[in-house]
Amino acid sequence: KQNEFEMMNGFTEAITNPRANELLCIALEGKGAFRRFKDTLHRIDKTDEWYTFKREAYIVLAREWCNDNNIPYFR
Repeated sequence: KQNEFEMMNGFTEAITNPRANELLCIALEGKGAFRRFKDTLHRIDKTDEWYTFKREAYIVLAREWCNDNNIPYFR
């Protein structure tokens, strides 16, 4: 879950709309952050952007793992 929380932070930092950024920052505070984050994504209409960002972030993680373990990867 730590990687996904870091992804959520990275996504929030990439949001240039000040109000949307503020809402996502608030959502990430404290217990229940994952649920609040997803609820907020729906409210600000950024769900599709989040899933694209998340998919790309997991690809980067997988590529790094493969490189660290000398395993070829394909995309």
